[in-house]
Amino acid sequence: MILDDTAMVAAGSGNVLASRLIDRAHATQGWFLYAPTCALVEADRTRSGTAEHIVALPSVIVLDLSP
Repeated sequence: MILDDTAMVAAGSGNVLASRLIDRAHATQGWFLYAPTCALVEADRTRSGTAEHIVALPSVIVLDLSP
């Protein structure tokens, strides 16, 4: 599943559904969450510290800008 900036901000703000999704991805083999770099930057602009929080999660894979 790909996280957009609003999902990242929601997770960083303690949204229950976003937190459950992250927990499920961490606990379930084969589940991955992807965080595009551009969305990560936008989420951090909206809510400072969000990028650091999202990148620290073991179930999140940050997608590079390169093709």
